[in-house]
This record gives sequence, structure tokens and C-alpha cells, in this order.
Amino acid sequence: MSATSGVSTPREIQANNVCIWHAQDDNMCPPEPGRWLAEFLSSRNGVQVNFRDDDEGCGHMTFSRGQYARPETSMVAALLRGRSHD
Repeated sequence: MSATSGVSTPREIQANNVCIWHAQDDNMCPPEPGRWLAEFLSSRNGVQVNFRDDDEGCGHMTFSRGQYARPETSMVAALLRGRSHD
């Protein structure tokens, strides 16, 4: 959680459509908190979680390069697709 998000604990998250994307080879942020958060949010009724833990060899920058840099496969597109299920 970040100070700019206005959320200090996962219990305060009010979204029902969440993307948690974490690279397996990210050496800047350990993957365990992302996995825990995805499981925690998935356990709530009505919350859709899009969790990815790809290993593309780009570490912390995985989801800003390659296929994820294209608009149709970006996190924004994943969030918008998730909203269409509401």
C-alpha cells in the first residue's frame, strides 16, 4: 500500500475489480505479499482479482515491456475487461 493511494491496510480496499501483477523474477519486491493480497481479496464476495506472476526475464519492469506494453494486453485493458463482468 502506498501513502498516495489513501489505503493503509488491505482491509480498507473497496474495489471489486483488482489487478495484482508481479514478476516471478522481480528482485526488488518479493512475490509473497502479492500472492497473499490476491488470495485475501479473492476471498471477499464480489471481488474479481486478476493475478499474474509471469517470468518474462525483465524483473521488476516485466509488465511495462513486451506484450504488456501493447494497449490490448496492458493492465488497464485487464481492468476494463474485468469491469465488463459487473
